[in-house]
Amino acid sequence: MEPASIRTLSRVLERVVEDPEVVSERLLRAHGSANALLGADANKLSLHAPPAVVEHLSAVKAWFRQALHTAALEGPCMYTSDSILNYLQFDLSPLRVEKFRVLYVNANMRLIADDTMGIGNEDGVLASVSEVCRRVLDLSAKYIILAHNHPGGSAKPSDKDVGFTRRFVDAGRFLDFTVLDHIIIAKEKVVSMKSLNLF
Repeated sequence: MEPASIRTLSRVLERVVEDPEVVSERLLRAHGSANALLGADANKLSLHAPPAVVEHLSAVKAWFRQALHTAALEGPCMYTSDSILNYLQFDLSPLRVEKFRVLYVNANMRLIADDTMGIGNEDGVLASVSEVCRRVLDLSAKYIILAHNHPGGSAKPSDKDVGFTRRFVDAGRFLDFTVLDHIIIAKEKVVSMKSLNLF
């Protein structure tokens, strides 16, 4: 475990627990990395930390998520914007199961909704193109950004990812919306399928 990670977490916990370095090392060793620790729910955290630490870390994570969400809402929602990528990476990279998200964007390039449309396992996730299209129509969205994580570690888009994305692109031609991008998020890397010219 990297000493820097332990030191940083210790500073976060120094006013919460008497032995922040010991608790920090135990938490990081139990979860394997700071990234995995961010993705752990309260039940998993409570196996290795007292209630005050669990409550504090849950509040810190909620605050970070809200800050990133606010940043994503404030600016134009271009698929290349750091605010969108940071927001998605924070939410999706720590997860141990695959989650498929859709960000809905209006004609002014503003984020108007962010939905989880499917949860799977390490083998993949099923999501309904028709449900996403209904949501597009309900919101009068003009654009969508697709995103999902690869818990296995590789951010390389699979043939299944490419085929699935193209189904959304085809639906958009009929329903007058555009797929801005499909973002693949792994533990340490983010890949834009649009930048790879995969659709």
